[in-house]
Parts: sequence; C-alpha cells; structure tokens
Amino acid sequence: MLDLDDLRIGDCIWIKRYTKLKEKKKLSKGHQEGPAIIIKKTKTRVYALTCTSKPATVLTDNLYYIGKIDETYKKKTYVLADYVVLINKKNFLYKYDFITENQLNDIYKLMYYISTKQNIKHISKNDLKYSYKPGDEVSYKDELYIIYDVDKNYKCFKLGNMNATNTFKIGLKHFTVKFNKIYKLPKNKNTILSEFISEEERIKIHNQLIREYKYYKQLNGYIIQKGKNKYLVYEKNDEYIKTLILYKQHIYPTKFSNFSTNYEIKEFKVNTRYTKVRKININKFNQVIDVIKKKEEEKVKQLEEEQRHERRQKAAEKARETINKRFKKDKIIEDPNIMRKFLIVKRNKSQLYLLSLEDSKLLIFNVDSLGGTNPFRFVKEDLYEKLQSKIQWNNIKTNKNLNFEEYRDYYEKIVSEE
Repeated sequence: MLDLDDLRIGDCIWIKRYTKLKEKKKLSKGHQEGPAIIIKKTKTRVYALTCTSKPATVLTDNLYYIGKIDETYKKKTYVLADYVVLINKKNFLYKYDFITENQLNDIYKLMYYISTKQNIKHISKNDLKYSYKPGDEVSYKDELYIIYDVDKNYKCFKLGNMNATNTFKIGLKHFTVKFNKIYKLPKNKNTILSEFISEEERIKIHNQLIREYKYYKQLNGYIIQKGKNKYLVYEKNDEYIKTLILYKQHIYPTKFSNFSTNYEIKEFKVNTRYTKVRKININKFNQVIDVIKKKEEEKVKQLEEEQRHERRQKAAEKARETINKRFKKDKIIEDPNIMRKFLIVKRNKSQLYLLSLEDSKLLIFNVDSLGGTNPFRFVKEDLYEKLQSKIQWNNIKTNKNLNFEEYRDYYEKIVSEE
C-alpha cells in the first residue's frame, strides 16, 4: 500500500510502467516493471522520473547515468530526465534504494537545462532546487563563465574564443579561460546554467582549472622582453630566472614543439628588469619542458658514461702498476679461472711472456688490455723458493739460449723430486 510519509525525494522505487491492460500488452515482459527516482513530492502526490537500462545507441541529452542502483538490480541505470510520471496506488510496487545528494543535484540541473528548451510535464523551474559547483559552466548577462570556487558568491573565470582548439573542453565545445580576473557572480536566478556536464566531467574540469590557474600565477611560461630580445621563462628560484633565448623560428609560428635540442639558455638574476609579453599555453609550455628534460637526461647519461670511462681507465692503470711492481721475471703465476700456472720468462712495460707449465706453450699477455682487473694470482711462495734454491735452475735461467721446452722439462723434474 502506498504511504506518502514513507517516501522522500531521491528514493529509488519500483513501479509498473502501465496503467491499463492494453498498455501492458504492448510492453515486453522485462519492461513491464522498472525503477524510478522520486524528484517531487506534495502533500497529496508523488512524482518520479522513469529509468531505463537500455538507452538509445547514441545517448541523448536527456539521460543521466546513476550506475547500478542496488545488489539485486545489477543493470546499468539511466534516468530519463524529461519524463516525469505520477506515482499512485496503481503503479507503485515498493521502495528499495536511494540516490546520493550529488546525483540528485545533477538530475535537477539537467532537468533545468532541458526546461530551457522544452516543457517537462508536472514540473516547473521552481521545483528544481539545485546548486552550482566548481567546474560548472554558467552565463551571466550574456557572458559565459566557469566556476572556480563557491562561497557567498560564485567565483568564476570568464570564457572566450568558443571552438578554440587548444584549451578547455566543456561538453562538446572548446573555450579559452581568461585567468587574468576572478569574477564574483550572485547566487540568484540571473546566474544561469549554460551547459550541463556530468559530475565526473565537472571534477575533471575543476582539477584542470586548479592546475592551469596555478601555472598562470607563476612566472614560468611567460615570454619576457629585455632590450630587443625575447626569452621564455621555464624556471625561477630565489636567485635566478632561467630562460630560453627566443628566435624568430620559435615565435613565428608559435609552435613551441619546434624547439630542438640546440636551444640556448640564459639566466637572469631575480631583480633583473624586464617586460612581460604574454603567457604561452600550458600544453605548449609542457612541450618545451619535455625537450629540456630530454636534453638534460642526455647530458646526465653522457656525464655518467664519461665518469664510468674515467673509472675504468684509473682501474686499468692501477692494475698495470700492480703488474709492473709485482710481476717479475721467473715468478710463477696462476689464472684461477682456468686453474693454469705460468712462468714469467720475459717482460717489458706493455707485455708479459708466459710459459704455460701444463703444455709448454708460449703466451703473450698484453698489459694494456686490462679492463681494471688483474686476472692472475701468485702461486705459493714456498714452491718458488724451492725452485730458486736449485743451483742448476739458476744456471738454466741465466742461459739466454735455453728454449721454453727446456724450461718446462726442468721445472717438471724439480717438482717430481719434491
């Protein structure tokens, strides 16, 4: 049974979509009942907007999406903001959910926007109680504005250049936002909604407003003039203003994406006198910053590579010094990677002549090829001392005509005797 006291504006209710049997037969079984949103209530009557889960392929301006409104009715739900029905005992079934205040506010705004173009049955403009929020587009005395903040008034920026291609998109149109002045518009009927946008889009536009207004208040992005020359400010700190020198190819046309990595930077002290020419678009400014960042990253990589090269050179030099100091003729060394021993039979500043004690092959090791590492280690000192203690071994070493095989044979003889 319908009890008006149990219903409130914003309630989601379930209703019959027909009042007569003839109307019922025209509807498919799945569309004979459905959700509705209460948007007006008097002492004796309740009015609601009907909903649909299957809007037209191309969404029209009269639809407002409210999502999946409960756990049982999991279909996407759209409110038909221009179709109001009277709720009575014949079509009311039950109440099951409610929408948020923001959603109700948006629905009222959309209904008002529709009512400026057509009449909505059962509804007058006085029934639509809503408020504007940051990001909404309004008109006042035939001028267009976008709301930046709300307190006692609507704090707005003026819009201009409709259908501009490089600025704010509101609905299907593009505008330039004039940040040079904040206007305070009254909260009365003279401030009129000029374009309806969804809550999601409104928040997105407001965030863009905050970001671009912050950019507008900075010196960054300004073209300044000092003498006959023009410069683009891209960074400012407490001491310096960093700028790019602008030449004609940068200004005409003003496509700052044309900046190459061959730009020139000039710094000024903060107390330098200059004239502001104009502010470039934030998107163009970001293009310039991207070019600078890319160049700076390349410089950092180049510096790091130079530092790595310098470290490698120093390490190689240190390794060479170690070899020059310790790797003397007649020392026995070992390569731990392949577990092979070598006898140093000759050396100069750049090369070691090594006799492999495994296969008697002569190896020439180029000291200059070291990459900062020493691949060798010395064998146990006692083995070397045993070799040194043999008089015959010393005689062999002093024989310049001794070939490598004889070195090898005598080495094996001494080791076998041990």
